[in-house]
Amino acid sequence: EKEEEEEESLLSRNEATLRLINTFSRTMIESHQMIIQQFTKYFIELIKIQKVSSKVKSQSVTHLLILSSNPTICPSISQACEPLIEIAKLQEPSQNSVGALIAAANICFGNFPETEITDSTPPVILNLLTINFLTPLKLVLERTLVGEDYPEGSKRYYTPVVVCEGIANICKSPEGCATFQRLKIMKVLNRAKKLTDIRVREYSQISLELMKRHPIPEMAQRKTLKIEPFKIDFKKASLAILSGQSLSDALKIKNFSKLNIPNSKNGYEHNDSDEEDDQDQPLNWGNSIPNVQRIAVSNNM
Repeated sequence: EKEEEEEESLLSRNEATLRLINTFSRTMIESHQMIIQQFTKYFIELIKIQKVSSKVKSQSVTHLLILSSNPTICPSISQACEPLIEIAKLQEPSQNSVGALIAAANICFGNFPETEITDSTPPVILNLLTINFLTPLKLVLERTLVGEDYPEGSKRYYTPVVVCEGIANICKSPEGCATFQRLKIMKVLNRAKKLTDIRVREYSQISLELMKRHPIPEMAQRKTLKIEPFKIDFKKASLAILSGQSLSDALKIKNFSKLNIPNSKNGYEHNDSDEEDDQDQPLNWGNSIPNVQRIAVSNNM
C-alpha cells in the first residue's frame, strides 16, 4: 500500500508540473519560447510510452496541442504527429484523443495555404479522416459552442477557436472536407460564425468556403427538375380512338409534343438539394478570404 501511495503522490506531482508548464505555454509562449521548447521533447517522449498514466498523457497532448497552433513552433514538433495519431485512434477521452486529433491535423496541414485544398493528404493521417473519427470533432464543437464539456461529465472543456482551427485545417484535405460534408457540419459552423471571437468566425468561414468549393457528389446535385408543359394533338388522338384503340393506347403513340419554352415560367421548377440550412449558401467574399493567423490555445482549454 505504501508503494502505491508513493506512486500516486508522484503521479499527482508530475501532473501538477505538466499543468504548470502548460500554463506557461498558453500565456507566455512568446517571452519563454526557448524554455518551453526545451520541455517539448519530453512531452513527445511521454505520449509514446504506453504505460504512462492517462492524466500525464492527457497533459502532454494538451501541451502539443497548444504548440501546434503556433506557426513558428509547429514545424519543430513534426515528430509528434505519428504518436498523436496513435492516441487519436484510441478514441479514449481520458487521454484527450480529440485534442490529439486536432494537434495532428494542425501539424499535418498547418503549412498548407489557408484557402486552398491540398492535392493529396499526408498518408500518416489519412485513416483518421473518416466518419468514425471525425464525428467526435463535430460533437465537441456542438458542446463547446454552448459552454459544455466533452464528453459529458468529463469536465474537459475545449475553446471554440481551438476546435474551429482544427476543422479548418482538416478541410484542407479532400478526404476530410468530404467527410465533414457527410456529417453535415455546416449548420454547426454557421452557428460558430455568430460568436464574437473574430478568429472563430474566420476559421468557420474558411471551412465553409472550402466545402462549398469542393462539394461531394451527393451535395453537389443541385439539378433542376422541370416538368415541361405538353399539348395533346387531339386530331391524332381522335383518329386513334376511332380506329379502335383504347385511350391509354392512343396516348402511347406520340400524341404529345413538348413545347419549346425559352424560360421556366410556364413550367414547374424544384431545386433538389441535400443542404438543411438556408444559411449554408455560397459565401460572398469575391476572390479573397481572410488570412487567418494561427494562434495558441486559450486559457479555457
